[in-house]
Amino acid sequence: MKNSLLIILCLCIPLCSCVQKMGIDGHLEPLSGIPLNGKPPEGTVPQGVKINVPIRIDYALIQKGQQQYNIYCLPCHGASGNGNGMIVQRGFPAPTSFHTERLRKESDQHYFQTITHGSGKMYSFSDRISEASRWSIIAYIRALQFSQNAAWSQLPAEDQQNLKER
Repeated sequence: MKNSLLIILCLCIPLCSCVQKMGIDGHLEPLSGIPLNGKPPEGTVPQGVKINVPIRIDYALIQKGQQQYNIYCLPCHGASGNGNGMIVQRGFPAPTSFHTERLRKESDQHYFQTITHGSGKMYSFSDRISEASRWSIIAYIRALQFSQNAAWSQLPAEDQQNLKER
């Protein structure tokens, strides 16, 4: 009995010192902000920072994004991104339109994280959509947003003329 108590005591002492050391060492509390050196941890994005799609955007990428969007996003978000897809027409809760001011202002990283991890009723697509395809979908969503919200002055002169003639 005496020996077993001594063994237990000997095992507990290192654990206590470990807990104490962890309590003293610098660590971050959830939502505590940027670490002591003033820089966010590598590989993270501070909240509110806008990030652009980290790949070259061209017509082929947007076409690939449209193809992937049509497979994975269209059933809920609809063809124009207004949130009126076929599943919504059958009673599923509608997602927010991509054309709201809030979502037009969101960073590309926000969309990437949403596709990756899901949000609200939307589940994660990280196991279905590759990282490159996620960026192509984001490029297509940006094209959709531009197509529905472009200012007249942003249109090429040729398009402005074609629209005047109609």
